[in-house]
Amino acid sequence: MDNCKDVLNQDNKRKTMLYYWYMEDVNYLGIEYAILHGIVSGHKRLMDSIFINSSFINSYTVNYDDSELVVRTENTVYHCPLAYCNFDQQDLVKNQIPDYEKIKREYKGRAEKELPTADEGDVLLVISNHNQYYFNSLYYKPNGTYEKVKYFSGPHIGMLQDSFLVRSGEGNIDLRYFPHSQNIDFYTQDTDNKPFYIENIGDITLYCRTFSGLIKLNPGERKEVTKENVEKVSVDLPDGDLYPAVFIPDEE
Repeated sequence: MDNCKDVLNQDNKRKTMLYYWYMEDVNYLGIEYAILHGIVSGHKRLMDSIFINSSFINSYTVNYDDSELVVRTENTVYHCPLAYCNFDQQDLVKNQIPDYEKIKREYKGRAEKELPTADEGDVLLVISNHNQYYFNSLYYKPNGTYEKVKYFSGPHIGMLQDSFLVRSGEGNIDLRYFPHSQNIDFYTQDTDNKPFYIENIGDITLYCRTFSGLIKLNPGERKEVTKENVEKVSVDLPDGDLYPAVFIPDEE
């Protein structure tokens, strides 16, 4: 498997995006430079969903029409959605970005407020190619309650292969999967017999190998995990570890 490239039906004209991004000053041979950190997608050499450090920044501008910061390095142009700035980190070097305080007032918290929700009693797993391990969020509000359940999520670093866990104390939700290139493979799928939906908020097609079968999710698509929604044609999917290395730099 090519670990530095998505392998299924990719569009070479995709923008290189950076999510949960922030800029930082570094000192190299006595000279101050700015670099960029974040989770990448659409890079011509790097796989979606990995955390990177860019090479030195040449220039950057705020594009208010598209609500993004456009950053240029030696070989790459990064499009950084303003709503996905890591403001807590960026506060440490807030003078780097023009109109930073204005941007922070307008965009901080917007990405969280716009997360998908589900009907009462339904369990919704939200995934994307701009989140590490493809996990974005979980939404579940039990019948007759006012608040959605709180949950724990995080990677389990295995000796042979990593997996990702999503669990809630209330509602007995327990989801565990192996993340691969452009697909996830569930080995635990317990939603306490509640309807289970998965939504893809990324910009590429993702596949989920569920207990019902293979579910294909195009960008922006939500499907219930049922046999009726399983792919009828077999798809050859990679099954190697999504993150074979602990750290992968931006190879520019």
